[in-house]
Amino acid sequence: MDPPTEQVAGGPDPRVNNMRNRRFNSEGGQTVMVEMSTADDNQNLFGSRGTGSQAPDYRFEMPENVPGRYRIQATVRAKDKTYYASQIIDAHEGANEIVLAMAPTVGVRGHLKVEGPGQHAVEGYTVMLAPRGMGPRAGTYSSPVKKDGSFVIEDVPPGEWLLNFNPSEAGLFEKSVLLGDKEFLYKLLEIPPGSDAPLSIVLSSNTGIVSGEIDAGDTGGGAKRAGILLEPIGKWHTLARFYYSALADDKGKFKVNGVAPGKYKIFALEKIATGSFRTVESAELLEAALKDQAEELEVTEGAKVESHPKLIPEDKAKEILKP
Repeated sequence: MDPPTEQVAGGPDPRVNNMRNRRFNSEGGQTVMVEMSTADDNQNLFGSRGTGSQAPDYRFEMPENVPGRYRIQATVRAKDKTYYASQIIDAHEGANEIVLAMAPTVGVRGHLKVEGPGQHAVEGYTVMLAPRGMGPRAGTYSSPVKKDGSFVIEDVPPGEWLLNFNPSEAGLFEKSVLLGDKEFLYKLLEIPPGSDAPLSIVLSSNTGIVSGEIDAGDTGGGAKRAGILLEPIGKWHTLARFYYSALADDKGKFKVNGVAPGKYKIFALEKIATGSFRTVESAELLEAALKDQAEELEVTEGAKVESHPKLIPEDKAKEILKP
């Protein structure tokens, strides 16, 4: 069977998440499963709407619904291969015609390496490709890593994927992610149709340490117990994995272990546990209120960085971070 072509008429409804897929079979032709969902990753989806299309023309139709952005996807298994297509459309009132060109899924072959101090056997790791957002492509594709670091993730649909690992060890950071000669470090992994490029991943345990003593300034009584918050600045600012927290003791001394290389701002919040404030929103509230008062740090691989952040009094910190 050659990869079929699909057409769709009608714009889908954002409420399709409450619908289950429906399969339509008929004699003499193979069913192509077609699914649609909202294309907004922030939507609270619980599923998708589906239908089937049959040879010879592989047309299908879905009810006319609310205009908006939607993802249309199609899947079929033929001659021991899986074919897949995906497209985002801006559906408007009336008929909406699209054509999906189906391509075979690919096997993603790769190698995982862990470098740096300590013993880190790669065997037992799992490399996972997870869909962006929710919706019909909610399945995760994965492969265990062999003793030599090799892995093969089978039947991966072309498109954009989030790269994850299991276990996600503390004290390790992603140093390099290459698909062929293209770098995808902390980016969506773009797998094109027909790709045979190897996926090379390097993790490192060569993290830094940030330690020091809080500067209590004119707050009186010397440095006090406080929560420490490290906020990444620059290109990693929106990534939660680069936010770190720790507690200073009664003398104001602290240590933050396992810090990935990068640039950071450091905050010391009096008598506040900062674990729940490791977010972009909290950090931006602190920045806006404190202007340029926060100390900036640069952490390189294996570095030991000393810092003396100024203490932010408890009442002021709570006022800044209040809901």
